Amino acid sequence: MRRTKTDRKVLAILTSDWLELEHRPQVQFSLWVTGRKAYEIVSYDHRWRCQQLYIVVAGRDDMYIESELEPKIVRFRKLLLEVMENHFPHVGQEAPF
Repeated sequence: MRRTKTDRKVLAILTSDWLELEHRPQVQFSLWVTGRKAYEIVSYDHRWRCQQLYIVVAGRDDMYIESELEPKIVRFRKLLLEVMENHFPHVGQEAPF
C-alpha cells in the first residue's frame, strides 16, 4: 500500500489552509505548553527538484488558546481526576498535573 502523496498533492496541502484546519488544536497546544511563539512544520521530498525541503510556520494564537483550547483542557483534566479518584482510589496519590 502506497502511503506517500504525489508532488502536486503535497504542495497543495502545504500551501493551503490544511495546517490550520486539520491540525490547529495540536499545533496550538504545543505552542501553549512550550511557551513558543511559532511552530515549524517541515516536509522533505527528494522528488521535488526546485525545493526539496518545505517549511510552514504556524504562529501562536493566544485568543484561540485562551478561549477555546484552555477551557477544554481544564474540563478534561477535571474529568480525568474524577475518574481516577472514583475508579482507582487505591492509587492514593495526588495527580502530578
